Amino acid sequence: SLIYASFKILETVKDPSEVLEIVDFLISENKLLVDKKSIELKGGRFDRSGPGQLVGQWVPSGESWFPNEWPGSQFLYGANRQVNPPSYPLVAEGMPAYPDGTSAINHVWGIDSRGGHTWDSGVFFFFPDYRARITQVTLGVEHVSLKVLVCMPRPDDVVGKIYARSKEGTVVQKDFDLVAAEDRIDFGLSPEFIYVGILCKSDGQILDEWTFSPYRQSSKVKVELFTPQYVQQLISQGEDSHVEFKPGIKDDNAKRELAESAIAFANKNGGTILIGIDDNARIQGAYGDGWEDMLIQSLRDRCEPPIEPTVRHVVLEDKPVYVVEVNESHNKPHLTRGTSIIYIRVASTDKPVTRDELDEMFNRKREQLDLQI
Repeated sequence: SLIYASFKILETVKDPSEVLEIVDFLISENKLLVDKKSIELKGGRFDRSGPGQLVGQWVPSGESWFPNEWPGSQFLYGANRQVNPPSYPLVAEGMPAYPDGTSAINHVWGIDSRGGHTWDSGVFFFFPDYRARITQVTLGVEHVSLKVLVCMPRPDDVVGKIYARSKEGTVVQKDFDLVAAEDRIDFGLSPEFIYVGILCKSDGQILDEWTFSPYRQSSKVKVELFTPQYVQQLISQGEDSHVEFKPGIKDDNAKRELAESAIAFANKNGGTILIGIDDNARIQGAYGDGWEDMLIQSLRDRCEPPIEPTVRHVVLEDKPVYVVEVNESHNKPHLTRGTSIIYIRVASTDKPVTRDELDEMFNRKREQLDLQI
């Protein structure tokens, strides 16, 4: 527990039956009662997860706004007001120091809410499903290896299903057995898109799932993408909505263009920037030292909020190439510092956002913030 003069983060352990009592009290009294402490939530109600959807939302493992190792159902009992954590430093005797309340929440909960401006007041519930989950995925050029943890009394009651689609539109669909510790599924093609689901045979319920475009890293599981074969495959497919080539970063203009591409990817669906490849997909190489630090610092300096990419080094045709992975951001929109221009990725082009596109971006962000307490 963290206790400051006007801000507290308290941790407690409850039996499931006690959680149901908390829910009953919320509904009947509009108050949160935990450990004999009562907090009034005026106008509270259980929010719907989306237009036309029922109360509550099922989420796969690693797909909630907070770190969820297991799949499960999440619910928000929201009140009709918004609150902000303290913006001043939190310092107290016997307590760790934080520059503000948001930093304390992010550290304790293991989340990143720096892109949000307000927090919905209310109570967030998450009920994990411990029957099975996807624990690791390793992507090859034409295959995927999966590790699945099954905790059911009958592991043979679980089956895996996979869908893979190439850029040319060829589709491969397979079932795979989950009894083995690790399964490798060969596609016979280079997948542009993959869906994996694990299913309970007896009731048909989806236990966990994973959707992945190999042009961007997945935050859900560990994926090894930075092999020469994989990068070569990206080059052969050419620039598109998820891939950008840069021959090198030699001056401020090139660094500005790098930032524009990173912003466009972060504001859309993520993407990969290959440094050392020219516009005609020829491998020129990026020679010299300190590339990783330079690329990371360049995006920190030129993007607002800063973008934190993953940078890796591979060797193709005896030439050094740098792979810059930019995930879709939870802190969008990002803009170029000093110009306030917001870019998004459309086909193989970075273009300034339109008013309608910007409104859509804020609407999606507002929906994400609806899950926050």
